[in-house]
Amino acid sequence: MQHLTGIIEARGWDRCRIGVEIEYYYSATAHVALLDKLPNVQFGDARALVNWQRAVKCEQELIYMRRAGRSVEEMHRRILDVAAPGKRKCDLVAEICDAALRGADGYGGDYPAIVPLAPSDADAGAPHLT
Repeated sequence: MQHLTGIIEARGWDRCRIGVEIEYYYSATAHVALLDKLPNVQFGDARALVNWQRAVKCEQELIYMRRAGRSVEEMHRRILDVAAPGKRKCDLVAEICDAALRGADGYGGDYPAIVPLAPSDADAGAPHLT
């Protein structure tokens, strides 16, 4: 935050109103650092501003999203092809990960942000159990 405050000062923005997203990706420690280093800035809550900006997609982003959607379709197809009573969860999850990494339509995939979850049987009460 010290580096950021230096940039703000260098650009002459140290007496402006600056919006910050209080709830997301912004810690109390970060806020205190800004308040300490920029006492003349009036900080305001710009809640959800970044999310609203993310809602607007350029054509290239839409292309990437469609490719990702096709990858998910392939993952679901694989699940339907291999899921069966008695199959070990680790083997099912391995198939899901394999399909995710291979992608679709000639485009490579990627690993998920969270591992595939398969709550069932005794594990159904612990849905985040990997």
